[in-house]
Amino acid sequence: TEGALDYIDYIVSKGVMPEIGYDIATGESALGAFDCPNLSKVKLGKGITNIPWGCFSSTAIEGITIPAGVTRIEAYAFGFCSKLTSVTIPAKVKYIGDMAFVNTFSLTNVIFLGNLPQMNAPFYCASFNAAAYYPKGNTTWEKNLDKALWDSGGLLAVVPYTVNSKGQYV
Repeated sequence: TEGALDYIDYIVSKGVMPEIGYDIATGESALGAFDCPNLSKVKLGKGITNIPWGCFSSTAIEGITIPAGVTRIEAYAFGFCSKLTSVTIPAKVKYIGDMAFVNTFSLTNVIFLGNLPQMNAPFYCASFNAAAYYPKGNTTWEKNLDKALWDSGGLLAVVPYTVNSKGQYV
């Protein structure tokens, strides 16, 4: 957690957050964009290794690709993002906190690029249309599907994928 907070604190002290696209020098949480209901687009910097607790909770983010260097997504990091439709979880993510994506009712695509991350509770998003995609043949997924993912309507659609020569998921 400290690495991400140090990074955010550093760019807050400079008065701008160019990787996130808005200025939080006055009045905003040092954790990030928490409860900024008009924030709809986010580009995270490559130096971020951790998405802190509640960092983007209650924003209007529609989609996000988490940087490849991120290893942890803490609890409520994207909770209550009612417009979030897609998220890509990089291969290095080893941990996803409880309710990290809680009440993301519009979420339809969750693409995991690596092993099943450690989760203290199943992945919960409250979307009835969500699908989670994982690398085909990945045994960490295939051995744990029954306890890894669910939403308020039951198990999410879980789909193995491969990547074709054009870099498309199939």
